[in-house]
Amino acid sequence: MTKWLHHDGIRVFLTVCENGSFAEAAREMHLSPSTVAKAIARLEQSLEVTLFVRTTRRVALTSEGELYYWSCRRAADELQRAEIRLAAIRQRPVGHVRLSLPPSLGTEVIAPALYRLAQEFEGLTFDISMSRHKVDMSADGYDLAVRIGALPDTTEIKKRYLGRQAVMLCAATAYLDRKGRPERVDDLTKHDLIGTARGRRVEPWCVRQGDGTSQVWEPSSRLILDGAALTLRAIRDQHGIGLVPEWLARPFVATGEIEAVGYEWVGSAMPIHAIWPVSPQMLPKQRVALNAAAQAVASFFHRLRERTRQANCSRMKVANKVTFGSVFRSEG
Repeated sequence: MTKWLHHDGIRVFLTVCENGSFAEAAREMHLSPSTVAKAIARLEQSLEVTLFVRTTRRVALTSEGELYYWSCRRAADELQRAEIRLAAIRQRPVGHVRLSLPPSLGTEVIAPALYRLAQEFEGLTFDISMSRHKVDMSADGYDLAVRIGALPDTTEIKKRYLGRQAVMLCAATAYLDRKGRPERVDDLTKHDLIGTARGRRVEPWCVRQGDGTSQVWEPSSRLILDGAALTLRAIRDQHGIGLVPEWLARPFVATGEIEAVGYEWVGSAMPIHAIWPVSPQMLPKQRVALNAAAQAVASFFHRLRERTRQANCSRMKVANKVTFGSVFRSEG
């Protein structure tokens, strides 16, 4: 019997009907026969009808009792189906998921994985916004967010580490041909610098000094832009030197359009985390979205490392061929 059918009289009534006996109903429900009889009597009194015709040998439904039985049976069956649907919801990802993703990584890497997830699970829908800024998970109604960089120290969110994003200080080759290539960190002050907005301030750069120490340095910027995509566009358009994710800059470095500037100056890579509101249990819709985001980030950076490794191997092979060829010609 469905646990939602909690009215004792109706539960007892249906059990008596389906067993054809007060005694059998009492045995099935682990009650005394007198308790079953009293429950039926209270139900008949509240309905103001007689539900059963009782004899010493059998119990039979009255016409009113039969009408009431089929109504209760349909209601019980519908409640049972509702319980089954609720149990399925607890296990299967369904419902609306609201996410906040970092603009570049979110657009290029994470969001496509979520689109595929929406195709896989018919009952799953997504509301995705792009932002680098802090969000109030509970107040803003977010189920999940992905953030790059240090997280605030709070007990209001849970987090999962997804990986690290390296950054690259770079400029257009044409800009460097025109303005000169900085040889030391101090030379950056002679250049047009492109800053990234953090609220009302410019996000500082973590740079290494000549003595190996690191320093947080706030660039004096002519352009302050919100996000890596804007910064990369300005770099490609020869507006100065800026800091962008390495994976975003690499394709343009490969073509020679832009160059890394002082590659060894830039500080450590920034951590990537998924965060979500603290709750007693993570819903299936959150779990599949989190796993899809984690897998997408891990796969993307794995492919990136493999391409970089293969490119380095290819460059080494070319360099070795040139060296061996030069030696061979000089000996000949």
